[in-house]
Amino acid sequence: MSEDQLDAVSSSKIPSMQLHGLSELEVVEAFGRKPARRYTSESAPDDYYVPGYAQPDRGIDGSVLIFMFGEPLWFFWLEFKVCYVWLDPQGLVEDYYIGGS
Repeated sequence: MSEDQLDAVSSSKIPSMQLHGLSELEVVEAFGRKPARRYTSESAPDDYYVPGYAQPDRGIDGSVLIFMFGEPLWFFWLEFKVCYVWLDPQGLVEDYYIGGS
């Protein structure tokens, strides 16, 4: 994982953020980076989840943004997490999920 994919915002802070109702641009600004993946309900593969990470079983109403985070643990170990942000058809956050590897 490259440095630009590592934490701009610690994923431990995401639950305290008020993501519901934000636009895609506002989410990108809050996280400090663009998503690693973005799918619409029409473009997403049947299994759009990131392999090897915890995942909910959820469909896509509008689109989904997938962010990857690296959390420092100990000296040089990293704990990787994934954050799915689902947007409704109007482009506003309706739900999100954070899972570990």
